Amino acid sequence: MKTLLQRFAAIAGFIMFLGAGAIDSHPAVAFAWLSASIALLLAGRAFAGQQKQCRPAMNVVAPQYGDYPSEAWDKLPAIHRPLHVEPHIYQALADALSEKIADRDYLPMTMLEVEDDGGLLFRFAVSAVIYRREESLPEGAYYPISKVVPVWWELHSFRSDAEVCNDATFDRLNEYIINQ
Repeated sequence: MKTLLQRFAAIAGFIMFLGAGAIDSHPAVAFAWLSASIALLLAGRAFAGQQKQCRPAMNVVAPQYGDYPSEAWDKLPAIHRPLHVEPHIYQALADALSEKIADRDYLPMTMLEVEDDGGLLFRFAVSAVIYRREESLPEGAYYPISKVVPVWWELHSFRSDAEVCNDATFDRLNEYIINQ
């Protein structure tokens, strides 16, 4: 069964091919129209092929319970289970990031490291745009952070010099930054 994109590309290519002869009989124009129609058709097929290859390795649907990911988390084999980033790691990253941000509106690429008591090392790289809101006080205006929007971010976790996948989300870190 053809996808919508494939059908659109085929129809657009066919119209372009028909239009090549109707618009101009010059061979260069006809060749350009034919090349564009073939490129559209191939792009549609390539995109559809990529969609079929992308399948999640494991799909776990379960309700979330506070800081703990879910009951289904325990049912995953250890090799499929990413490292759970604890709240104190988010807090340590938020504290260090808040110091780097200070009164800036843009944070260029910044590297931070946080070490856990259990021997885990977290390396955090971020480049972000900082949004602020104005709060008026009798002493004057105050501009606390309302949101941090990452341009790029990565949180790598290491255990004994081997990298371990983690379940970190920037939205969760953003909550800690905003609530400071």
